[in-house]
Amino acid sequence: MTLRRSATPPDQTNDLTPLFSQMYPKLRNGIEPFLAADENGETFVGLRDQFELSSQQLFISQDLFYLLEFFDGKTSVMEIRASYMKKFNKFLFENRLQELIEMLDKSCLLDNQRAAEKLLEIQQEYRKIPNRLPVCAGSSYPEDATALAGFLDKLMQNVPHVNKGVSGAVPIKAVVAPHIDIRLGGRTFAHTYSSLLNGPPVDLFVILGIGHYGIQNLFALTDKNFLTPDGAAITDTHLVNDILKRCHNDFMAEELIHREEHSIELQTVFLNHYFKNFKILPVLCSFSNQLFGDPEQVKIYNDFIDSVKAALSVYRGTVCYIASVDFAHVGIKYGDPKRPDPVYLAHVEQNDRQLLNALTVQDRVEFQQIFKRTNDPFHVCGYSALTALLDLMPPARGQLLDYNTAVIDNLNSTVTFSSMIFS
Repeated sequence: MTLRRSATPPDQTNDLTPLFSQMYPKLRNGIEPFLAADENGETFVGLRDQFELSSQQLFISQDLFYLLEFFDGKTSVMEIRASYMKKFNKFLFENRLQELIEMLDKSCLLDNQRAAEKLLEIQQEYRKIPNRLPVCAGSSYPEDATALAGFLDKLMQNVPHVNKGVSGAVPIKAVVAPHIDIRLGGRTFAHTYSSLLNGPPVDLFVILGIGHYGIQNLFALTDKNFLTPDGAAITDTHLVNDILKRCHNDFMAEELIHREEHSIELQTVFLNHYFKNFKILPVLCSFSNQLFGDPEQVKIYNDFIDSVKAALSVYRGTVCYIASVDFAHVGIKYGDPKRPDPVYLAHVEQNDRQLLNALTVQDRVEFQQIFKRTNDPFHVCGYSALTALLDLMPPARGQLLDYNTAVIDNLNSTVTFSSMIFS
């Protein structure tokens, strides 16, 4: 579970003074909690920062962790203390809350001037680096090129080549692939890339990945190449610049998010090993279905989608979209109150297949209605990239190739994922 904060209200955007930050504390985006225990078995909550603005990792008690949901920049310290009293039926001394605020501040976990300056420093350093370095090599897949080749080829051995048309290979306009650890979802990855291998060459892969920690501008571009053990997947910088020139919003402002996100990286591992003479457009997406109830957010969304469409309308070459997504995330690890049992997992699969059916016929209205009706009880992390896919790809016939699940821990926390092609 990731702690995500709403954007700063318009009248507070530039008000990052220490006094305001102390009175109306706001937690930064990209803070992920995890459970930890000391030598006595006492449980604490650790706070992991996506951007690692501080080398210090902070651990707090579970009752104080509860308060972080009120660190939204709009709730005063008095209101936070009142919420504590209501929840735990005991008084929270002012100095204890102040100590928490000061610890968060020193660790650069608050959305204030200190963190903003540190983030800017890190962003400027990252901009100087020409390539995005792999973060999953050696864990999700081998970091040695020879070992990687054997690893990927073994995955592909028993997967049928399903992309057969009447007169030979059918051009593939888009695919859906997982972004789960390749060791867990290898079969499903292989279905997607076996089909792509059987199709005509592609000049540009538009990879729609997921920004798991939130993106204020909904989308984050980068012009960096993506290094893999086989070399670099080359980003089409001309296309990136063309899109940026057409936009009213700065979709490079949050480029740093690419540094640690894995969803695009895992696709480039397959692409770089099996394909030649191609380029990529790496896009991270992050928003919920509630976006379409906010006119300002809709403007940002349309700005990006329209700019990409316009830039690609004059692109000379073949284009294939890749939605790098997983579907349901259920179980205690993902914030559910109990372990998922077979009956619950059957409901999960039913919901997934409704989404997949809507994708197959490119029914954008039904896809959105499923989320609106259910309020996403199964934590589908691919929503944003799949929504963008539906709005970007041309008309095509969808085909489900594989649907699979992976158990993540000993509490039966489960992730679902699939492979699809559109031709």
